[in-house]
Amino acid sequence: MKPTAPVGSRAILPLPLDVPPVDLRVLALLQRMMGELDQQRVQYLITGSYFLLPDGRRDYPAHLIFHRKTAWNLEPEEHGLACEVILQAGSTKRTRILIPYDVIFRIARKTRTDGSGFVERDIIYYNETVKKQLLAETH
Repeated sequence: MKPTAPVGSRAILPLPLDVPPVDLRVLALLQRMMGELDQQRVQYLITGSYFLLPDGRRDYPAHLIFHRKTAWNLEPEEHGLACEVILQAGSTKRTRILIPYDVIFRIARKTRTDGSGFVERDIIYYNETVKKQLLAETH
């Protein structure tokens, strides 16, 4: 009888070696966000050190507001969240970007419609370690 590989070995679960570990809380909150974006009052702010443009260039820093009128075609991919956003204020041109999961260090959510910005009580995820690592890499 041919021996079988133990569960979790490369033979059973072929995983790319270049995929960095991902905080499952980030994935869960992004999934929640995608499910809520059709609601008029819900807005999210995703903060990371950068996002990737279609040509592969990095744009620093990544402070992206997600609302039903500011983000479209959100798709979780292997390395990050792909979506279309408007990068220039006043423009209508959508640009497809990728926000790598491992560079996200803050997620905020609000339902206020009073025009106020995001405040500390809106933060639902924060990872100081990721923030410090990313700041050290970019300076």
